[in-house]
Amino acid sequence: MDLGNIITNSFKYPAGDLKKFLIICILCALPFIPLFCFDLMDNNVEILVGIWLILVLVEILIIPGYLISVVKEGCGLSKSVPSIKVGRNIINTLKYILLNIIYSLVPLLVLVIGVFALGMSSLPVFESVTKITKLDDVANLLSNIPNMLSNFINSILILLAVFLIVSFIFSLLSYVATARFAKHNKLGEAFRSIIGDIKQIGVLKLIAWYIVMGMMVSIIVDVAAFVLFVPYAGVFIYFAIVFPYVLMVYYYSLGLLHSSVEGSDEEFDFDEFDLNEFEKEIKSIRRMYYE
Repeated sequence: MDLGNIITNSFKYPAGDLKKFLIICILCALPFIPLFCFDLMDNNVEILVGIWLILVLVEILIIPGYLISVVKEGCGLSKSVPSIKVGRNIINTLKYILLNIIYSLVPLLVLVIGVFALGMSSLPVFESVTKITKLDDVANLLSNIPNMLSNFINSILILLAVFLIVSFIFSLLSYVATARFAKHNKLGEAFRSIIGDIKQIGVLKLIAWYIVMGMMVSIIVDVAAFVLFVPYAGVFIYFAIVFPYVLMVYYYSLGLLHSSVEGSDEEFDFDEFDLNEFEKEIKSIRRMYYE
């Protein structure tokens, strides 16, 4: 499927089943309902905050896992909007969080090593300051400040550039990994055959999807942000309608992008899961890195 069709079908997708989309909207809106009650319950603020935290936690645990189901529908070129299944969605959310943590480790490691190296390279400057005993030493230090400052800024820019490039690469890898995980319902699949999938999708097509969908979603979010100026109702409309719509469009487009990847067509039942299976998959990933 070409990029144009992916985008077109993705923006139509949430309207394919308005009843299920409405349920998602209600779920996303739940955490904001207590916020409208603060003026009515001045003496029970702690209770409202507790209710709000519970509702936020429920949303955080369910929505990411639900989006994995949306990706799966896209991978299968299905126009069906999945139903919320709390247990399945929570397990998939936990797996999805683990997936993103693992794929963010390399960029984070690059940043830590870069900052450490930058700090080590600055040690001679501090040593020279502590060894100043004469006015000539001060004059020499001051004359070298422009060069030292220039080198320091260049080092920061190089570190930032390397970090951004590595983050971009691993961001693309994590998206493909997410699609593999959604398609096969196995966390271990998120760490296998990623490069092969990218070759089948096409590197340029993957990058084009990442940029175009990112820009389109950003435009929608920025334009829709004007409704936030409407007291009370604006916040509700933004997070209850715009937010879930954009998420479903984006993740469904990821599934459609991955639909061109040839592989096993075996169907996996999302309802057949348990914590033991989750633990087995984590152990298999750990063995893969230690072997």
